[in-house]
Amino acid sequence: MAYRKILLASDPAWESTYVTAMTPSGLPLGSTHISGTVEYTVVQWSRDGSVQWSLGGFLAASPVVGNNAGEVLASASTEGDSALVHPILLQDGKAVRDFRTSFPSLAVVLDVNASGLAVGYATTEEKEYRSRGFTLDVRSGDRPHFFDLPPGANSAQAVSVNAAGEVLVVATFPGDEVRSYRHVGSERRDLGTFALLDLNDARRAVGYSHSPYQAGVLDASGPVPRWTDLPLPAEFSYSRGSQINAKGLVTGFAWSSDSLSDLTAFLVDATGFRLWESLVPGRWTVPMALSEDGSAVLFDGESCVLLTPTPTVRVPHDIGHPLWELVLVGTKDDAPVFGMAGVQIKLPNGDVINLPVMPFPGDPIPGPDWRQMSEIQRRALLAAALTSAARGLEDQEAQAILHKAARKLLPSRHG
Repeated sequence: MAYRKILLASDPAWESTYVTAMTPSGLPLGSTHISGTVEYTVVQWSRDGSVQWSLGGFLAASPVVGNNAGEVLASASTEGDSALVHPILLQDGKAVRDFRTSFPSLAVVLDVNASGLAVGYATTEEKEYRSRGFTLDVRSGDRPHFFDLPPGANSAQAVSVNAAGEVLVVATFPGDEVRSYRHVGSERRDLGTFALLDLNDARRAVGYSHSPYQAGVLDASGPVPRWTDLPLPAEFSYSRGSQINAKGLVTGFAWSSDSLSDLTAFLVDATGFRLWESLVPGRWTVPMALSEDGSAVLFDGESCVLLTPTPTVRVPHDIGHPLWELVLVGTKDDAPVFGMAGVQIKLPNGDVINLPVMPFPGDPIPGPDWRQMSEIQRRALLAAALTSAARGLEDQEAQAILHKAARKLLPSRHG
């Protein structure tokens, strides 16, 4: 699958902008520090990279998570608070509920599902700096439910919740031992000595084995959990899995040195293990977020960038594939209406013409895209439409006329 790179819009006053999550539908969420101040702003971007809304006035605001219902939770503090962060619910760029009084100390939200069930961790014994995982119903406003620590554990975090409300909890023990658990109602199920970070609706979790660091996927759908190591190229020694979506797409990062100087983000899908840099040119170090359609936000060492899958139609020699159904779907106000993204047209002279992204049909958006296209892009698109339209005709004379018109629009091999 091809991907295209979208730079997330920013403001001149913003610095150190980080995306910490995406909604399942692909809206990036994060926060940014306001230059020259102690203030942070929570931001939700659109799929095209523009800012959908932002809200400032926080002394801290990370991480930020959200769902498709428009419920965004920032682990934040505001003026007058102590330095400890707590969940604040935002909707449409407005703070609608502050959960400061629901927690005795620091509280951080790490995930929220479509039903408004949030999970995270909170310190409950401030002097010992122990944490416990919790669930919080952000719609009812009820007090959080804290999970009991597994026997012998030092601390625990609830890191992920799926649509069914099943919660993934990671606990640490003396001697650097790590174990993960899946909570189903009041039942706690031991998943083994793995650090699992994300759980999807199919009960598949991604994370890593602790020693050595080896990324993998754990299938918890059956009576006995099954762990599978993710493949690792020879140039890397260690890896961690970070996110898994409903389709089983996995992201993570790998490295070879103890200094972590060569962190490299990877993707695992039905075709196997691939480095993100082989899909989109760039130096991608850490995957920050993943959506259900495969869009991802990656960090390049300096900033976060949105990468979105782009279906492409590659047309050989003489525009041999029928494209009018995909490309030219009608006209309005004397301008074509298009219905495909990332189309490439290969001309008879060998040149490849990249057409801009066009809206799918529905509410037509005709004029601006057509006017912004170059002359050769317009010619290539119209030639594709004429050629494929000719294929649908039985009248050979009419076919010949359309084919001739298409050829006239395109430069020849010797042109």
